[in-house]
Amino acid sequence: MSTGAGDDGFRPTPQQIDAAVTWWQAAIQAPSFSVLSDAERARVDGIPMTVGEGLARQLADRHHPTPEQVARFGEVLRTHLSQTFDAFAFATLYVDYSVAGELREMAETAGVHPSVFPAKTIMEFRDGGVQVGCGYGQPFEDLL
Repeated sequence: MSTGAGDDGFRPTPQQIDAAVTWWQAAIQAPSFSVLSDAERARVDGIPMTVGEGLARQLADRHHPTPEQVARFGEVLRTHLSQTFDAFAFATLYVDYSVAGELREMAETAGVHPSVFPAKTIMEFRDGGVQVGCGYGQPFEDLL
C-alpha cells in the first residue's frame, strides 16, 4: 500500500475497511480492463490496446475466482488494512496494467489469480472516506 507523509500514523476506520473490502471483492468478480481514453479508442493506433483489453478479459474469465477465494481475499485485505501505517496520513491501493506489490501478495495468499484485478484502478483512503477510480481516466467515486 502506498502512503503519504503525516505525523500521527494512518489507520483506516472500520467503515473505510468495510467499504474497501466490499468494493474489491465485487471488482475481482467482474473486473474492468479499460486502459484507453475514448479518443484513443477511436483512433486506428488504439486497436492493439483494444485487442489487449479483450485478451485480458478472456484471461480473467478463465481464472474467475470461486466464492471461497473471494471471501478469503476479503479476509486477507481486511487484515492488511487493519494495520497501522506509521508516519502516514493516507493510503492508496492501486492496479496499473496488472496487479503488483501488496495487492498481488494478498491475491496469492487468497489463491486469487492476478488476472482478475481491474486495470487502471486507484483507491484512496483519506479524511474518513474512500474514493476509487476504476478504468483509464474514469472519475473517482466516493464509496464512503
